[in-house]
Amino acid sequence: MKSSTIFFYIMISFFIFIPFSFRLYLIFISMIKNKKSIIENNSKPHITILIPAFNEENIISQTIYTTLSLDYKNYSILVVDDCSTDNTYSKLVEIQKNNADKLQIVKNSNRMGKSSIMNYFIPKIKSDFILILDANIFIDNNALCNLVKKIDEKTGIVYGNLIFDKNKYSSITDKEINYWNFETNSKILQEKHSNITSPVGGFYLLRKNCFVNIPQNCQIEDMFVLIEILKKDMHSHFSENSQGHELTVKSSFSEFKRKQRIISGGYFILFNQILSLKIFALSKSDLLALFFGKILRWIIPVLFLILIVFSIFNFEEKTSQLFLLFNIICVIAIFIEFTFNSLINIITKKNNVRVRLFNSFLYFYTIILAGICAIFYDNKDTLWVKEKR
Repeated sequence: MKSSTIFFYIMISFFIFIPFSFRLYLIFISMIKNKKSIIENNSKPHITILIPAFNEENIISQTIYTTLSLDYKNYSILVVDDCSTDNTYSKLVEIQKNNADKLQIVKNSNRMGKSSIMNYFIPKIKSDFILILDANIFIDNNALCNLVKKIDEKTGIVYGNLIFDKNKYSSITDKEINYWNFETNSKILQEKHSNITSPVGGFYLLRKNCFVNIPQNCQIEDMFVLIEILKKDMHSHFSENSQGHELTVKSSFSEFKRKQRIISGGYFILFNQILSLKIFALSKSDLLALFFGKILRWIIPVLFLILIVFSIFNFEEKTSQLFLLFNIICVIAIFIEFTFNSLINIITKKNNVRVRLFNSFLYFYTIILAGICAIFYDNKDTLWVKEKR
């Protein structure tokens, strides 16, 4: 067997192994480490709930009313309307009339984006703990109580359990829900023995004095915030019983762009942390978990691109020909699916119709393509232009 063929099979084997590496790592850790001891916190510190909102007129009322009905009593809500062009602000003002003691509203004159909102408002907040909540997430009545129970003197951040609820308005598929549930189960397993190294970006409780200003061109603030907290030797937790529910309405193209943006943000954090050597300030256990849980996944698109280039230059090999043919078929299938969904959305005049025409594997292949595009993606713009919910 030629050395080029051996190299190809090694790369393929590594590529297949990566998606399961983090779960295998967690199983190994559970075998050699004792469960970490967590004493439930019974104190009731004041919590400020920070909700950035941009053009959320269809769901902002439900989000705020849900947040106003929490079992936890010692909290206040700060909603920052990020220069919305719809009726978001007027709906907030209407709600505030009967809830002025709990609800504060700020309207930006210019669009800032979530990271800049956090940079500007968190230092001004007097509470020691801040709940960062996306405007499209509805949290259960007991969610904040359960998050607070995880607080101790070493707690820097506590993540809630985000659940994607499938309903007639949502375009999310069963395969995506299953994948997200797989990720959640990994967090449950990791919580038993170590710090959480995979953030839940739209729903987390943050200790104020652990917050570090987010760089201007950082697109995934949750990963940056987590790494900075772990570098301070503070702990990160996951609260399975603190549930939040997200309504996702995305077209196929929007989904692709979102994945591209997330992976691009991962590259930005990874390269900046490694080049500055700051990532090595993490403990060995956190660094290993981050390596198996995030870094390896972020480099999957890079490895895949290397395989494609390698196959082109070794086209005389049958394995290379089959691999390239496989990729061509997958790209054509994705193009057909995207085109079909776009036509359906145009005909129905909706933006949330998405039909999976092919096997669920294509969903993961789409993520890989998004990652390849992210390698060449300009990540300077942190303002996400989302679709109307």
